[in-house]
Formats: sequence, structure tokens, C-alpha cells
Amino acid sequence: MNIGDRQGGRLKASSVIDCGETAEAITAAIRASLSPAFQAGLPATVSPYHGLDVAAKITAVLKRAELSDVIMKRFHDLETHG
Repeated sequence: MNIGDRQGGRLKASSVIDCGETAEAITAAIRASLSPAFQAGLPATVSPYHGLDVAAKITAVLKRAELSDVIMKRFHDLETHG
């Protein structure tokens, strides 16, 4: 399950359910995942990442990629230091 929009636009299997961040949205996604119709489709799920040497292929692509313009994710410390 993808909660929120962080994974939006990414390749995913049909077994992955996207939902919002609210308790209601997450509950609905869980219910959908437990439904007979969804469960019946799981055996036919094909991983978009299935195959031999997937890690090597990803590594090769990253080595060729221009990463100097990538914006780094910022982290914020939520703990109070006293």
C-alpha cells in the first residue's frame, strides 16, 4: 500500500493500492485489499521489477544518470534538545 503521494507516478504492480493519508482513506484501502475481488486478482499479479540481474540493471542506469541537479531530501529533527 502506498500512503500519500510520495510514490506517485512510479511503476508499480497491480497489487499495490494507493491511498490518502487520512485514517478513513487507509481503512478503505485495507478493506479493498481484503475484498474477494482484489484477493482473486493477486495470483495474476506480475511484478514490474521481475527479471534477472535487476540490481545490476538499476546500478548501470544510476551510473549513467546525471545526478548533480537532483534536489536532496531535507530532514527535520522533531526532537527537542534541552
